[in-house]
Amino acid sequence: MTIPSHIDAAGAPAAAGGQDPTREILKENSPPVEPGEGVSGRRRMRAAFYIDGFNLHGALCDIRDPQRPEADFRFLRWLNLRSLCESLTDRSKEEIVRVLWCSAEQTNDRNKLRRHQAYQKALRSVDVDIELGHFVRDIERCRASCTQEYEIYREKRGDLNVGIHAVADSLLGKLDICYIVSADSDQVATVNFIKANCPEVSVVVVAPPDREHSQHILSLDVGHKSISRAGVERCLFGPTVNEPNG
Repeated sequence: MTIPSHIDAAGAPAAAGGQDPTREILKENSPPVEPGEGVSGRRRMRAAFYIDGFNLHGALCDIRDPQRPEADFRFLRWLNLRSLCESLTDRSKEEIVRVLWCSAEQTNDRNKLRRHQAYQKALRSVDVDIELGHFVRDIERCRASCTQEYEIYREKRGDLNVGIHAVADSLLGKLDICYIVSADSDQVATVNFIKANCPEVSVVVVAPPDREHSQHILSLDVGHKSISRAGVERCLFGPTVNEPNG
């Protein structure tokens, strides 16, 4: 399948992509910054983001407005993750050295696959790394008396890829601040390992819109931030994304 070089976001509005969304992000508990060499006598901290794509996607899909029940928020999925990550950092003290998006292609649905691959190309155009898992097909039986069976496709390896890369980059000394964008309590093991084996790395967990932080992770004494819906709206790609090669 060929994706055109000019990637159109079907149904996306003319979003204000690239604007500074810092004001729209709830910044709660930020990690300390140590002085070092560099501009103004301070070395900027190296920040890396590890994004559980389906955890974030699920939150975006669930957004509703009680005052406008008919409103369609699908356009929020055309999200510039580089811009979002920049909005979560203090750019005078932090430099983003990596943004990793962990997701999977649902190959059984051609339309979803086409949109997913277009989104991958848009993300790569702003220097976002991509790690893909896969889907598995399960058969579930109705619990009622009908006993009808249904095909269920489940995404695999997304949260695992987040943890593996966050741990590996921390052990290799590639970052000072590890941002984990997920509300999934499965990342407790990741946070525990980094704190125990890489004490020089600060960990910050970031909750997707309208999602609560995992209390298990917060109990580990980590930084925490939340993404607002308004913050997402200010970090969208424009209706058309041009690839670096034009």
